[in-house]
Amino acid sequence: MKKFKIKLLTLTILPMVLMSSTTIFASTNNNYQNSDNEIKTVINTYVSRNIDVLKSSKLLNYNDITKNTDLNKYINLDNKFKISLNKGTNTKIKNDIYKINYSKINIINNQATVNLELNQNIDKVRNSKEITSNSDEYHLISLKKYNNKWYIDLDISDSLKNPDSSILNNPNYLKSEIDGVQNALAKINNRINVANSYYDSNLTNRKVRSPRNISPDTRRANAVAYAKQWWNSHNPDYSNYDNDDCTNFVSQCLFYGGMPQDSTWYKDSTSWINVESFANYFTQGGRGNSLEFDLYSSNSNIGVLPFLAKKGDVLQLKYSNSNDYGHTIMVSSISNGDVKYTGHSKARFDASTEDNIISNWEYKALRLIQINY
Repeated sequence: MKKFKIKLLTLTILPMVLMSSTTIFASTNNNYQNSDNEIKTVINTYVSRNIDVLKSSKLLNYNDITKNTDLNKYINLDNKFKISLNKGTNTKIKNDIYKINYSKINIINNQATVNLELNQNIDKVRNSKEITSNSDEYHLISLKKYNNKWYIDLDISDSLKNPDSSILNNPNYLKSEIDGVQNALAKINNRINVANSYYDSNLTNRKVRSPRNISPDTRRANAVAYAKQWWNSHNPDYSNYDNDDCTNFVSQCLFYGGMPQDSTWYKDSTSWINVESFANYFTQGGRGNSLEFDLYSSNSNIGVLPFLAKKGDVLQLKYSNSNDYGHTIMVSSISNGDVKYTGHSKARFDASTEDNIISNWEYKALRLIQINY
């Protein structure tokens, strides 16, 4: 009888322990779910307010979203640049439909990091002409929790490349970004002239094309076909350099377009994967010609780009905080007077030079490499 009582007690306690564990587990899950929802609400407010700034052409307050004074300063400077550029090019944002795709939310105590993709469909009017454009950006956002409320602490994004997570540990990142946009604002009139040169040339000559853009030869078509096939994935026959894969990918495109490998330019060689070495190789020995466009020069002739570029040519970009070119992409089409590009790091197909490069203060120069296929 005594033994029976012990067993009964054990059976009675065990469900209580299980119930207690389940309750704790469920409570933890609920806490994380609540934090996820709170974080998404803050980010949605942040994105929506950025759009409201551009639609109203007025700077707005972000104090309810971030407690980081440097981030707040950067946001306002960045918005000031965009507002000034829109006014200078007589551009008005009429509507902006956006979608946020969250790929990862990582929460550790009172800190969180969020990886997301922001897709936007933008309706705008420039010089009384209606224009619709699409854009997508990857963001890496860090947040901190104060008094049970989440605030954005850092937003790392790039219209061309995937965000570099190592920046999260760089205390000088925001200062560098602030310096960059301040320098851009100091030259805003020159950038407006550059943008108008590109826009006006395109609007005036949308139905005009140079012979370079009428009948792409087979080699160029093959290079672009390879880019279209592999822009969002990696060919297993080649190395994958992750966030530094841009030049490697363009080299693959050129090779499949018929450019022969040699003792200097071959798979995984320096000239195959490095931006400047690639440019040096393809602008020597009759392989191609190089033209540079200063995106802050009052004398920039960027308006000729759609008439000089051809499918299968290469574009390289110089960041505002660098003296060297740091990104390589391929011209994949020319549509409505806008040069479209395809590339890796980040993955893009037929993205707009107008929306992602000309309108972005982070790029100060563009180099066109005309490839002699």
